[in-house]
Amino acid sequence: MSLEQRFEKLVIAEESGENTETASSGHRGRNRAVFIDRDGVINQDTQHTWKKDELRLFEGVGEAIMKFRKLSFKVIIATNQGGMAMGKYGKEEFASFMEELRKRLDLENPWDMVYFSPFHSTGEVEEYRCDHIDRKPGPGMLLRAALEHDIDLPTSYMVGDHLKDVSAAHRARCNAVLVLTGRGRSQLQRLIDEGIAPGDEKYPEHIVEDLRTASELIEHLEGRI
Repeated sequence: MSLEQRFEKLVIAEESGENTETASSGHRGRNRAVFIDRDGVINQDTQHTWKKDELRLFEGVGEAIMKFRKLSFKVIIATNQGGMAMGKYGKEEFASFMEELRKRLDLENPWDMVYFSPFHSTGEVEEYRCDHIDRKPGPGMLLRAALEHDIDLPTSYMVGDHLKDVSAAHRARCNAVLVLTGRGRSQLQRLIDEGIAPGDEKYPEHIVEDLRTASELIEHLEGRI
């Protein structure tokens, strides 16, 4: 399989057809989406996770994705991949990992698109060394997806294990769900230690155990149970 074929549903910020700067927070569209962070939510985070033999899926991920599909949400992965900026791996390795992830899920079309940000302000790879809006907590990946998939952000959800995911969601004006897998528990402790309260950009609307529980919560919020 060629690199071009592997990237059929993978979008890097600078290669996307739309300009993030033309998007706006709270974009209103015909579709709704569940944005999902990857490492720490779908699979275990090994810090700069890119090796296929390190891929460990969390329990219930496939079930959660199927539930989102049944609820008529688009499923969009939005993941920071600063390891690219650090020179630890490249686009082909990332594409290969996503191909393996798709295979392990054993679902037909598990996601509509994967947006990934290879940028980092202290990166070693010059082309990726910048403070980019597409790197969470920047909302760029969500705003871009809203334009390209006609997504109604205020009725969509971002599920992540880090307060950066929560901030990105709120900057895009969609709902944030913090899961306790990955870095989630340490981030919950940070909310407590720093006295972060409801109304703060970093405070999620919902806190749940894992992605499967997040899907059950969203199903409940949608009045389907």
